[in-house]
Amino acid sequence: MNSIIIEVSIIFWGIVLLTILQKFHYKMLYYLAHKYHNFLRFIIKFIIRTGIIIHELSHLLFWVISWAKIKKVELFRADGGRITFQTKNYIWHLGEYYDRPGFIFHLFFNQIWIFLTSIWPLIIWIIMTYCISYYLDINISNYKESIFSLNILEYWILIIYAIFVPSFILSFQDIKNFIISHQTNLASTIVWSLINTFIFFCFLWFLTFFYDFFLFFGLFYIGIFILLLAYFSINYAYFKFFKKFFKKSLKN
Repeated sequence: MNSIIIEVSIIFWGIVLLTILQKFHYKMLYYLAHKYHNFLRFIIKFIIRTGIIIHELSHLLFWVISWAKIKKVELFRADGGRITFQTKNYIWHLGEYYDRPGFIFHLFFNQIWIFLTSIWPLIIWIIMTYCISYYLDINISNYKESIFSLNILEYWILIIYAIFVPSFILSFQDIKNFIISHQTNLASTIVWSLINTFIFFCFLWFLTFFYDFFLFFGLFYIGIFILLLAYFSINYAYFKFFKKFFKKSLKN
């Protein structure tokens, strides 16, 4: 029991940490995109936009599968991307229809469905990681030895996967949706927020079955983030300090 609690805690705080790192990850990429020119700028902007599209399409895929009504799909917004969907507010009619057969079931089913749409990028990541690790024959419990045995083509597959790993990390809005369920009044919001939180921690318990995968994903992304941070720091120092110095040296 204690080990499960520890694993759930690690997964929860791991998700929060990765979300924080992801925010800075894209900020660094945006900075580099605005400092570079021509082809390099195009590559960085392509990576950023593709990552946003992958994340939003992960949400969209779930709603398409569940036959939800999609109101608007915005994949090329200046501030990122957004998918707007329409869902019924069963809670508003609870007092009127609570005694009707199946109403409570529809109410819970609807709320769980809203919750699941926020977690879907992480589910897509679990499926994709499993498929890639299976194809590349990477043993997650002993991934260091497995990775060093890959051929060049397999390394490229892993590199492309690494570039778009941030796409599957949950946003702060996604995490907020796990906890807060906005309703028409304060009492309903409190009750359904508590239910949302309970469902969220049940899902975290479910993720403990993929604990090794999650650790691999977390450590893998932290490694990517450290490499990007080092590259960003070198570029930041150059553009902030050394570029002016080199220009003055050339003039003299």
